[in-house]
Amino acid sequence: MTLVTVFTIWKKLKGSHIAMQYILKCGSELGYFRSLAFAQKKWSYHKAFHFIPPSVWLKAMFSDESFRTLLATSQNREVASDEKQDVYDGEIWKEFLENPLDTSVPFLSNQNNIGLMLNVNWFKPFKRSEYKVAALMMTVLNLPRAERFKERWTMILGIIPGPTEPKGNINTFLKPLVDDLLLLWDGLPLHPEGKTVKAALIALSADMPALRKVSQFVSHKADYGCSRCKFKAEREPSMRGSSGNMSYLTSIVAPNRTKEETTSQSKEYLLAKSKTEALSIQKKNGVRYSELIRLPYFDIVRMSITDPMHTFLLGMAHNEIKLCLSSLPKDKKLQFQDRFKHVKVPYDVGRIPTGIKDEDDLPGMTAQQWKNFLCIYARPCFAGLLPVSQYQCLCLLCEIVEPVSVSLLAL
Repeated sequence: MTLVTVFTIWKKLKGSHIAMQYILKCGSELGYFRSLAFAQKKWSYHKAFHFIPPSVWLKAMFSDESFRTLLATSQNREVASDEKQDVYDGEIWKEFLENPLDTSVPFLSNQNNIGLMLNVNWFKPFKRSEYKVAALMMTVLNLPRAERFKERWTMILGIIPGPTEPKGNINTFLKPLVDDLLLLWDGLPLHPEGKTVKAALIALSADMPALRKVSQFVSHKADYGCSRCKFKAEREPSMRGSSGNMSYLTSIVAPNRTKEETTSQSKEYLLAKSKTEALSIQKKNGVRYSELIRLPYFDIVRMSITDPMHTFLLGMAHNEIKLCLSSLPKDKKLQFQDRFKHVKVPYDVGRIPTGIKDEDDLPGMTAQQWKNFLCIYARPCFAGLLPVSQYQCLCLLCEIVEPVSVSLLAL
């Protein structure tokens, strides 16, 4: 964690000495001498995981009057019962209960009860280096959609050090987070008026590799690669057993995974007496042990989601446009390119690479560029060139991306 990051966090928490003790400790040793061959020694730096609990962040937020005002505003939000525009309209938000025996009062109907979303993302902090770190961040879902993802209300819980991604799992880094979430579930006096504040983790959002590393479902390339159901992929036969090619095409509806079953399978993996036994359990169930299982209320099946940016913009958008271009004959591709060149947009929208010509040579584009292409270029450029059913599918994807983009990219 750089000093810039440290003092940015310190400033956001208004110079709280409580926050600073989780980041810096005066007099701490920065490294150690590592023994090498031939009695040689080398100075190595400690890889410290600086962690700020969610409870510290929430206490600082509740001390801000504007935060409490935003919570009250979102609590009084009105929307038609048949519309689903935000997390408030989902089943989990409405059905999440503090006491399963009392279904009359949802947990999140109380203004002092907070719903949290955990985001995990690996990135390269330096331009000319393969060094990778990960950020553990949290968002307060009670806030209005236009506010919740702003830097002001984003909790930077910790930075997982590099130089590479941890292999297998990040349970070591999740343990202090889960410990603090258990305290928040019981309630802590974080409100400036002394009121008890309770909080619960109700969503885990990341791209697919990070999501599997946190939730500990096996890779999507495994036999049981789905985190929602127990469908087993069929591998193509080869000269020596099964090849790596897999098929997910089937008319069979696989049974869904459940919270209780997945929790039991995770604990079974944890109690394995040997590595061989653990691998056998993993292959049989398609899930390993995650620290999030310790949260009694967390449904790791329903509450683990691939974030919309990777799902729609960097995933489905790229695949759909590649499919559309592959279905066009040469003369229609030329028509598409001509239309694309003549679309004029305001200067502040941003440029899109001009190399969208062939399905085998799509340019690398950012999520913002894919959003602009779907919302502005796709429908007029492909109109009349695609079969009706395929064009309708493209229009449907554009209609899905437009409201998603408002919450993710237009802030």
